[in-house]
Amino acid sequence: HGALLPDTVFVLDVPAIVAKARRRSRTEDRIEARGADYHERVRQGFLQAAAAEVRCRVIDAAWPFASVQASLRAHLARRLS
Repeated sequence: HGALLPDTVFVLDVPAIVAKARRRSRTEDRIEARGADYHERVRQGFLQAAAAEVRCRVIDAAWPFASVQASLRAHLARRLS
C-alpha cells in the first residue's frame, strides 16, 4: 500500500436495476450489456470489500443526485470536524 492511503473511501451503491434505468437513453458498452446477475455480483463484491475496510463508507446512491450529494457532504462534514 505504501504510506499514502485515503482517510475515507466512498462507495456509491446503486442496485443494478436502478443503474440500468439511469442509462436507458444511451447505448450500452460491452460491460453494461452484461446481465443483471453479473452486475449484482459486482455490486455485492464492492459491498463485501467495503464491509471489510474500516475506511469505507457506503452511500446509497439510488436516491436522486441532490440527496446523494447531501449524504456525501454530511459524511465529509463529520470527517472534517
